[in-house]
Amino acid sequence: MFLETLLLTTCVTEASKASGMSGKTAYRWKHANQAFSDAWDEAVSLGYEALRGEMVRRARDGIVKPVYQKGGLVGYERVYSDNLAMFLSKGRWPDEFREKEAAKDTGMTINYNIHGVVRDPVEDAKAIDVTNPEPESDNESTPPRS
Repeated sequence: MFLETLLLTTCVTEASKASGMSGKTAYRWKHANQAFSDAWDEAVSLGYEALRGEMVRRARDGIVKPVYQKGGLVGYERVYSDNLAMFLSKGRWPDEFREKEAAKDTGMTINYNIHGVVRDPVEDAKAIDVTNPEPESDNESTPPRS
């Protein structure tokens, strides 16, 4: 019962209560029995993998919530989690979604994305040759490449 609950909740306290033992006893068994310790670690790993799957589903598919007006149910709406999408993106692509330090002159940095490449306009501005006012190409709307 302990390992099954640990798999479902990833919470030692809940798993201990469900199996009728103290958390202290559970940790004592974990340290004393390698097979139990391995099963514990696998249960937690699988539990977190299930949690990650649910996060992806909610970010991608959203959840359906009831809509009420004047105390009565009038319909449903699908709500997506931008926060989950951002957390998942930061975990999967840390270089593209990392927090940037604020630019010293403006107090902020805005990244932009061109053809799948995340660009930093402050860095791009540093790369511009100010002694040559002529654009390098006919397309002035294209930012310089670093």
